Amino acid sequence: MKVNGSYLRSLREERGYTLREFAEKAGISPAYLSQIENNQKTPSIKTLQKLARALNLDKEQLIVLTEPTPGISLARKLHALRTAKNLTLDDLAKQSGLRSGYLAQVEAGMVYPPYSVIARLAEALEVTTSALFAAEKGNLGDKLRALRQERQLTLEQLAKSIGVSPGLLWQIEQGRVQPSLETLEKLSKVFGIDACLFFLDEDISPPFQQNSTLQKLLQQPEVMELLEMLQDMDRKDLETVKEMVKLFKNSRK
Repeated sequence: MKVNGSYLRSLREERGYTLREFAEKAGISPAYLSQIENNQKTPSIKTLQKLARALNLDKEQLIVLTEPTPGISLARKLHALRTAKNLTLDDLAKQSGLRSGYLAQVEAGMVYPPYSVIARLAEALEVTTSALFAAEKGNLGDKLRALRQERQLTLEQLAKSIGVSPGLLWQIEQGRVQPSLETLEKLSKVFGIDACLFFLDEDISPPFQQNSTLQKLLQQPEVMELLEMLQDMDRKDLETVKEMVKLFKNSRK
């Protein structure tokens, strides 16, 4: 059983853990975790179970998630975008602030970079992060994962906001199951897009991503909690809430 350390690292970083914090949560040493993430050690089944538990995933899910397959579609997309812009690996490395050797490994599908690196590559290539993730036409799972990561939401956070299990959401992102119409409508509300855009071969990044102020607001847990409370209200209720907020703000002047 081969484990992709780079992808394991991206899962850890996505959840906001430092190497030491995650090692402590999983009950292993930071040095051993570092070796796993750098593909210097292959974890035992027992260690894999600890890592999966710390990530709130099933062991089987972690095995699939750490296979190198996801890196292949990203690798092809990255290579195509780079060559289309007539950039060498050295050019892209300079523009993104990454090592050319590391980029070569990404394009070869040998490593899967964390989201922070993908965001830097997208900026250097002047595309959205969705453009790098959505490697296959009509792949709903890729588009959903891209939107979730652009919003900096974990599987658990998004699953909670739409009332489904993280396991089901993971299966949707992996293309193993198709979401019900009800689930799709809930997802479209969270991301502020029309549900049909999940099935179209085009960038589905919502307009708020062009607004840095809104982006920062939507990254705050308190704001997300308020939005979740508002999502089932009708227009009349929303108008009432809006008036109450106005009164509250005026009272503080």
